[in-house]
Amino acid sequence: MQLAGKTVLVTGGSRGIGREACLAFAREGADVLVHYKSEQAAAEDVVDRITQLGRRAQAAQADVTQAASVDALFRAVESFTEESGLNIRFNNAGIYPRGTIDEISVEEWDEVFAVNARGTFLTTKGGLPYLRRAPEGRRIINIGSVIPGLGAPGLLHYSASKAAVAGFTHSLSRELAADGINVNCLVPSQVGTDTVRTLFPESEAPIVAQQSVKRYQEPADLIGALLFLASDASAFMTGQTLVVDGGRLLL
Repeated sequence: MQLAGKTVLVTGGSRGIGREACLAFAREGADVLVHYKSEQAAAEDVVDRITQLGRRAQAAQADVTQAASVDALFRAVESFTEESGLNIRFNNAGIYPRGTIDEISVEEWDEVFAVNARGTFLTTKGGLPYLRRAPEGRRIINIGSVIPGLGAPGLLHYSASKAAVAGFTHSLSRELAADGINVNCLVPSQVGTDTVRTLFPESEAPIVAQQSVKRYQEPADLIGALLFLASDASAFMTGQTLVVDGGRLLL
């Protein structure tokens, strides 16, 4: 029970990596706010599973690209956490369309940055008062990508937005050090969520071929590292990028 008594907000918590993270946090003793944008039924299912584990949970809707919507999300956080504050923020919401420079429109570029970079900024900024209120164990975990490091073609806007998240992590860790808030970035390979398997059905074999671990990464493969970053075990670690990708990107 590494997270007993702590409260977590997971953006994009209704499916994929976010869903697995919400359940893992609850199994380790945390109460969890499950953010979703449109899939309310999926979010409520996660909430039901968390309550079956004996923890408190609530679904909260927001468009992370819109400041007013994020403000409403944190009103839900205020109600859920009350005076205890928010211990852990997992910035997981993101989109990952394909596109080369010849194919991407300005609107598509802006949409990817709005979700992946602006959304991370807005939800982090909105959560700071609640993190600062928590007595201990303050953590911000951002989800990154191997794509900027690989320089993979065909994902130009996604790659650039995730490079922005890495830079955001580095600078924010310096800014929040005095508050005792650790900020780190978790980088997976391509993870076999339902969405990824629908969008990129042909990509599994070539990605596995790039990895030292010869199987497709699943959401559960990130949980050990995620719990490490959320727990007291990582108390002396901040501003870092933790790569958990089966040996695809070697730094």
